[in-house]
Amino acid sequence: MALQSEELLNRGSLDVSADIECGNAGSIGEPEPGRIEIAPRDDGLPPEIQVRGPISCYNVCVQLSNRANARLPFTLDVTIPAWLIKAGFDYFLRKTYFERPPTTLNWEAIPSSRIAILRDRVRFSMSLEPGEERIFASVPSYPYSACNEGLHALASRPHAKLITIGKSPQGRPIISLRSGTDENKPRVVVTGTLQPGEHAAWAVLAMAEWLLESTAGQAFLNAFRVDLVPQPNPDGNVLGACNVNSAGEMPVFACRDVTEGREAPPETSVLWQYLAQDPPLGYMDFHFLHTPNHATPKVMFPDVSLHHDQKQRELATRVAEAVVDAGECSEVSGWRVGDPLWSQLVVYQATEKLNTIAYLDQYTGPLSSLSGARRRGPVALKTFLEALRQPGRSA
Repeated sequence: MALQSEELLNRGSLDVSADIECGNAGSIGEPEPGRIEIAPRDDGLPPEIQVRGPISCYNVCVQLSNRANARLPFTLDVTIPAWLIKAGFDYFLRKTYFERPPTTLNWEAIPSSRIAILRDRVRFSMSLEPGEERIFASVPSYPYSACNEGLHALASRPHAKLITIGKSPQGRPIISLRSGTDENKPRVVVTGTLQPGEHAAWAVLAMAEWLLESTAGQAFLNAFRVDLVPQPNPDGNVLGACNVNSAGEMPVFACRDVTEGREAPPETSVLWQYLAQDPPLGYMDFHFLHTPNHATPKVMFPDVSLHHDQKQRELATRVAEAVVDAGECSEVSGWRVGDPLWSQLVVYQATEKLNTIAYLDQYTGPLSSLSGARRRGPVALKTFLEALRQPGRSA
């Protein structure tokens, strides 16, 4: 979707387009000269479904281009859907916004001096220099193409290789970075969330860099095989979706369908098969979203009684305690057995069906940031590996 502004054409030429990787806009208009209005594109899930828990985020992402030979000032409004306000989820759009050049991933937060929070919208004072292009977004996205470039660079390190574990509905490879020195060592798997609007790849790629490029990280490769899948829902990422894949399905809440033999989104099936074919000792699912009044960073574990034996129950308890002791989170919460929502997650099913020490690391809240996600990722992985390490297993 693109806008060629006729009003602004009198003074220059402004293009506004969501036809970019991770782009999201349901509508783009110019209700009055010099003021551009953008509405987010909905995932297509009914609001009554979203408010029960699956809603994770609500995003916008567009490219702004000044085709004129003069500086172009304008106002940019992000409108907030009425139902989102009524349901109390409007904080997904009343938050910090970001911008960057199209040629780099150097996201910068838009300063508060350029932002006005209004009843049904967030208003930004914008300007572009002649020929300048900027990507404007409510979340600092990590494009699938850039993530793959990073993975290929890391795969050139010793004891690392890339594996395509499956494909998305649109045929995009779902890629895992596999690392380790011994195929007989215990396996640990880390994924970015299946919710594409939460760009957890920032943290997962930072984990991979630490693991393969630091002395401390490399030492763990003598004790574990570590597989990292930063973007298990590539179509959702490319299309700028918040919670769904390219077929409008929600992979994150579908794993029980897979394990009980029902039809499920391909991404969920691929991820489950990747885990089940070689059940890991540990599994971490990482989530990242900056929100002003969302829960602060925490980790979530399925009830330890789901584990098949006392040894695993004790290990799961030790991992949770280690995470708290490391100061990695402010809260540890548990999911009760058979919870109708959380039992649909891969983390829950891995605990119940594979006896894996599995948890969800949720890096959210008003103090979360892109740089914070990149710091937290390696700390979270180091803490997890240390807690999983058994006596006599050196690293």
